[in-house]
Amino acid sequence: MKLGLLGGGIQKALFFVFLPLAFVTAYFAYRSIQAPIEFNQEKQKRYAKVIAKLETIRDWQLAHKSVYRGYAPNFDSLFVFINSDSFPVVRALGTVPDTLTEQEAVDMGLVTRDTILVSVRDSLFKLTGELNDVRFIPYSKKQEFVMESGVIERSGSSTGV
Repeated sequence: MKLGLLGGGIQKALFFVFLPLAFVTAYFAYRSIQAPIEFNQEKQKRYAKVIAKLETIRDWQLAHKSVYRGYAPNFDSLFVFINSDSFPVVRALGTVPDTLTEQEAVDMGLVTRDTILVSVRDSLFKLTGELNDVRFIPYSKKQEFVMESGVIERSGSSTGV
């Protein structure tokens, strides 16, 4: 037997041992690259859903503030506002000529303004799904967002937050 040379049977045995080992190593190398990519894609999808819910809550709170000059202290009072309240909307009736501003047209009597009450739920918000689902953080097994409101006093004046 010469040094450095293996018999044909041993070569075949080593081939069938190392070939699957090479495939397993290649698979783990692929997964080590692909796993962070998949994680980031899932993270972005989850973040987008959370951000969408927070933006919805923000819009509802701004509508509440436009009517009551303050934010809703909790979800229950915010849902009552969305479901059963209304807010004033000013409409301009008439046509404003190109040569005038809207205020000038109102002063001349070409345009009149009318204030109507509009249902919050039916007008501003295209509510899809269950209204109560907005309070829950996506992918959190029904954990709720924390919402609080209060007043900040600065230099003798107070601001609702």
